[in-house]
Amino acid sequence: MKTASHTGWGLLFAAAAGLAASYLASPYLPVAFPYSGIWKASGIVLLGVFAVLRGRTLIGAGLLTCSIGDFMLEFTPPEWTLGMAAFGVGHLIYTASFLKSASRSPVTPIGWGYAAATLMISAAMALWFLPDMGELQVPGLAYQAVITGMTATAFITGAPLRVRIGAAIFMLSDSLIALDLYKGIQPPGGSVWVTYALAQCLLAWTPLNVRSNSEVSAPLPKQS
Repeated sequence: MKTASHTGWGLLFAAAAGLAASYLASPYLPVAFPYSGIWKASGIVLLGVFAVLRGRTLIGAGLLTCSIGDFMLEFTPPEWTLGMAAFGVGHLIYTASFLKSASRSPVTPIGWGYAAATLMISAAMALWFLPDMGELQVPGLAYQAVITGMTATAFITGAPLRVRIGAAIFMLSDSLIALDLYKGIQPPGGSVWVTYALAQCLLAWTPLNVRSNSEVSAPLPKQS
């Protein structure tokens, strides 16, 4: 039964990750809205379902909220700002999840160090982007504050290693978008989606029982 359960989780996760990865083909296929938005969001929706079924309700809620953002970003502005807002709410939900689990893992000095580095890097980027943000200055800065807080919280609450990596990669993905949006520096093709989908996969497959930092790299607990 345990082996079958592991296989079931693995298949569901693989289906979700594969569906998300398939969106890399979107530039080469003439898929119009709203079907493009459905395709874009579908893999993240399935990751959300996966997380909820494994008992990670807040992580699943964050994923499902982000999938709304994925769909909304297929619109043209001003609906694009609504997509940003959906992602902001998703990051707040992720932050709540990290805080809820904070008592299970002791905070380490290196965690505080990574959190401080995250804040400094984010502040430097905000100052660099600020002159070019235009009408997106207020929502853009608010969003950056939220994702920076989410990433820093992952570090200072001693979240599982894959979660900390996922949060950092999520911030990297959004930084690539900001480079293009505010500075006109286009990232390598597919890099935004690859980093985004990878971050969401890492956040979705969170260990169910993390009690200490020594367990961060331990195998996933067996499902009954």
